Amino acid sequence: MIGMRERNGDVITRVVRNRKKATLEPHVFANVKPHTEIHTDELISYRDLGEFKGYWHKTVNHSANQYATATGTTVNGIEGFWAQLKRGIPHSCQREVSSEVSRGVRVSSEYARRSASDA
Repeated sequence: MIGMRERNGDVITRVVRNRKKATLEPHVFANVKPHTEIHTDELISYRDLGEFKGYWHKTVNHSANQYATATGTTVNGIEGFWAQLKRGIPHSCQREVSSEVSRGVRVSSEYARRSASDA
């Protein structure tokens, strides 16, 4: 899945086939305005979002245990959303639920704020 969260705003999720650039970028382009600041982890598929695709792209390096930078780059909001979603779904039901969300989910900003603060 890919998830996008606007700071203090809505969360959009989509089920994707894989984590390749050609799969993920169209979802970013369809949901995020150009020249927007985007925070991601270091996944190579996101590498060209900055200079070549018209976004102001900042990253955190999870493999180095970095979850926020001194300049405020973080993906903790969307990570909190995923954690809250997983906690709300019993492990035995997660496969069935993933087929339900395959159509994509738009979550209200109120839920996204609660999820991020609960994590």
